[in-house]
Amino acid sequence: MNYELDLTGDGFAKRNDLNVVNGDTFSIKLKVQLGTGFRWELTLSGKGCVRLLEEPTIQTDKNLKIGTTETQVFRFVAERQGMETIVFRYLRPWQRNNSHSEKIEITVSVA
Repeated sequence: MNYELDLTGDGFAKRNDLNVVNGDTFSIKLKVQLGTGFRWELTLSGKGCVRLLEEPTIQTDKNLKIGTTETQVFRFVAERQGMETIVFRYLRPWQRNNSHSEKIEITVSVA
């Protein structure tokens, strides 16, 4: 089954839970404004329960105007039972001090 967690709207939670079954694929969508140099980078907790399937993709509205946002899409597959935490940080990769970057945590439970 393919699940989608869309966090592109306003007022989404900074901590989220997602329940999937081993073998399922799922995607996480995040709002991004690439023209400012910011992007989402992820860190997995390293338990091996989920794996990033491919490099993140960008969904762009065909009527995109200067200063509007796009959607950065991350696709994963559940590879074994357990819990994995995915941490996303919204940052400019070349800046050394990203301590004030926006952060979203997603706990994925794989059954």
